[in-house]
Amino acid sequence: MASQDWFDKDFYKVLGVSKDVSEADLKKAYRKLARQYHPDSNPDPSAEARFKEISEAHAVLADKEQRKEYDQIRAMGSGARFSAPGAGASGGGFEDVFGGMFGQQAGGRGRRTAGFGSGQPQYSQGGFEDILGGMFGNGGFGQSTGGYRGYGAPTKGRDVTATTTIDFLTAVQGDVVRLQDSDGRPLTVRVPAGVSDGQKIRLAGKGEPSGDGGASGDIILTVHVRPHPVFERDGLNLRVNVPVTFPRPRSARPSRCPRSAATRCG
Repeated sequence: MASQDWFDKDFYKVLGVSKDVSEADLKKAYRKLARQYHPDSNPDPSAEARFKEISEAHAVLADKEQRKEYDQIRAMGSGARFSAPGAGASGGGFEDVFGGMFGQQAGGRGRRTAGFGSGQPQYSQGGFEDILGGMFGNGGFGQSTGGYRGYGAPTKGRDVTATTTIDFLTAVQGDVVRLQDSDGRPLTVRVPAGVSDGQKIRLAGKGEPSGDGGASGDIILTVHVRPHPVFERDGLNLRVNVPVTFPRPRSARPSRCPRSAATRCG
């Protein structure tokens, strides 16, 4: 996200919280609004835009470092405007913005600053990264990767982990399982036939939304299988232990095995 956006957007107002809101109350407010405006449950055409705005605000304020930078930028006042200078021009750039704010003057290839304890102006060849780095402790401005502090592609939302337990027969035959995510949204998961205990299923795009317009994260679902009182899985085979009396092996009659809906014994 560009720094100008942080000047213009009041993320606290978007989430309806105060500037000293705690992490727990921030999360509570976000979840309430996310449930209200999620496009899957709100047919209003404007809900999607509102949901993205809510997710964007939460992504910044929930991150301690980003929240600190955001508060510092907002404290500078919304009157400053960032714009890229044109070729050969000296106006409209970062140097002019900060020159006006801190008594500096833009000029030539470097920027001129007032030298403390010196009668001569000092020049620095660094770019605006030096200015912002000095103000915010090198807090990530000028990074080349995505997200709010960089200039690359939007970042993907975070993955969410979940677990479910199914019975033995469902694991053998496969079935559709209905669950709920942490926000109470219904989820339909197709469990494949032959799933094993501890196997993970990835639900693409069902995790947390991206805060800057990127793809949503995934849900990583771990499946646990309840033990069966008779049958036991051995790789792709089913095993069963049948008690046999001593005379039985000598007879020609076959032993009776328990049967399941998915197997035959004889």
